[in-house]
Amino acid sequence: MASPIAIASIMKGQAALVTGAGSGIGRGLALELAGRGVAVTIADINPESAAQVAAEIEALGGQAASVACDVADSSQQLAAFRLHMQRFGRLDYALLNAGVGNTFDAIWGPMDSWQKTISINLTAVVEGVRMATRCMVAGSPDAEAPPPAGDGARSSTGSDSTAGGTGGVILVVSSLAGVYPLSTGPAYSSTKAAALQLVRCFAQPLMAQGVRIAALCPSMTLTPMVEKWQKDEPEVVAALMASAPGNRMLTVAEITKAGMTLLTDSSKVGSVLVVYQNGSWLEPRTEFSPVAMDGEARGGGTKAAALPTAQQQATHDSVPPTGCCLPFFRRCPRVANDPHSTRIG
Repeated sequence: MASPIAIASIMKGQAALVTGAGSGIGRGLALELAGRGVAVTIADINPESAAQVAAEIEALGGQAASVACDVADSSQQLAAFRLHMQRFGRLDYALLNAGVGNTFDAIWGPMDSWQKTISINLTAVVEGVRMATRCMVAGSPDAEAPPPAGDGARSSTGSDSTAGGTGGVILVVSSLAGVYPLSTGPAYSSTKAAALQLVRCFAQPLMAQGVRIAALCPSMTLTPMVEKWQKDEPEVVAALMASAPGNRMLTVAEITKAGMTLLTDSSKVGSVLVVYQNGSWLEPRTEFSPVAMDGEARGGGTKAAALPTAQQQATHDSVPPTGCCLPFFRRCPRVANDPHSTRIG
């Protein structure tokens, strides 16, 4: 990884677009980028909040643009990318941070709630990746094909690229709930998990075009969205935080630091970085191992639940380390196994 001085030199004069940047984690990332000399487009569903963050950046001597953007409306997200390219002429970083959290009844509640969550947390991310890549590779979110190889374009670090465009980095802000199942919010958890798989699937194809993609998975962070949740359902949030280390939430500054690591470390290709409740970082790796199954289980019979205890335990990885996660994550089977994960901070 390059030194902080080298990184600052590389980033100065570059440009970024951040969705959901009117508050919380998106705002923190946008301000940090601006502080490093990056011109930033602030896209948010609340135009007043977006304009306020842009004004903060300009007051500090930075460059910023703001745009109203409901990512659930693909035409609004496209308009945001168009405005960014018209204003700054390049896209080096796309931070797809906008999202929605909810805890509706996934079985008996309205299907509209599912569709809204999928639209914002997954479909909009797919569209954002596509638009960002087209800007980075071909110079426009409206491009229909990549430019011919070897046209002299360069990557976001200034090196030669055969893919065209300036290249760049896409950061998808997911959640710890995308790594650990969240029984109280299956729509939220499953869409955040799908976003992580999207990042992993896109990693190599995008890298071949000069674009690097990674994902950030914060645990419970004190943001306006969480503060609203505290106000609406104080008992639920209090119960979730009861066994958190120090009974505290993560700060936006802690998440911003992790996000900047993913943006600046070129070795993080398709990486998923988890920020646990105690502030530690982990890059989980999924591990597969064979599981012995009896005839009834192999046949899909109803007696699968009667497997020997040792075999039942073998079907799930270990729970996260004590002190790292909130209790509702510790009670669920997990995707990644900590002993086989790479701790990077």
